Formats: sequence, C-alpha cells, structure tokens
Amino acid sequence: MGALGRWKHRDRNEEALEAGEQEGAKTELIHLVDFNLNPCNGCRTCYETKNCAIEDDVEKIFKKVAEADGIIVAVLYTSIL
Repeated sequence: MGALGRWKHRDRNEEALEAGEQEGAKTELIHLVDFNLNPCNGCRTCYETKNCAIEDDVEKIFKKVAEADGIIVAVLYTSIL
C-alpha cells in the first residue's frame, strides 16, 4: 500500500508500487486528498475508548494499513538552505 499526500510527487510513489507489482505484489495507491481528514483536538478520548471522537475518514485509512502486508512511506524533503 502506498499513501500519497501531494499530487505533485506521485510519479515516484507510483514507480515504487509498479516495482512491487512486477514482483507479483497486489498494490493500492491511496490519495490522501480524497479523504476527509481532520487534525487531532487533544481530547484524549482515544486513550479511554480506543476510538477517536473526531468523525472523519482516518479509520478507513487505519483499516487499509492494518490489512496491508507492506507499506511504502515516502516523504518529501526540501531544504531551504
């Protein structure tokens, strides 16, 4: 599974998944912009109930991560120096 946060850099993530497909892996690329994601509000409900109080799509992503045999994490690094 690969997760993409920015459209601009999708080629590199797609190349990594395509390499996995060539080796016989079933792959899926999710685009984070397609999900309704909200920031944590610090309420700590998750500590008490093991569930987030915020109603968004994060659980859908967590389910995909839990079901995946492997995850590709790609992080854009830029330097201002």
